[in-house]
Amino acid sequence: MERIVKFRKAILQVMEEYAAERQHSLQGITFEIIADEKHDRYQLVMMGWDGEERVHSLLFHIDIVNGKIWVQEDNTEVGVANLLTEKGIAKEDIVLAYFSEFHRQFTEFAVA
Repeated sequence: MERIVKFRKAILQVMEEYAAERQHSLQGITFEIIADEKHDRYQLVMMGWDGEERVHSLLFHIDIVNGKIWVQEDNTEVGVANLLTEKGIAKEDIVLAYFSEFHRQFTEFAVA
């Protein structure tokens, strides 16, 4: 359980820091952290207006499944998995779920 608590803390820190670093440079755009710690589902959404254009975009979606962090979607320029490793999460505890299991074997991260 201690490990899962560490994962939750790292995920929330990454979400908060990622949003805070970008918030000041984007006028009219807000970042919404969606965190369901009971079911271990986390999303960061960017939304607002860029002039006349509506912005609503999922930046990343992370779940904790079977004792590992599953990055379901990642639309960041830096890679949320890299940000998690900077918080002390081991690469073998992170699954890049947006790749097929076959392709995951060629990454530095967990296959499943």
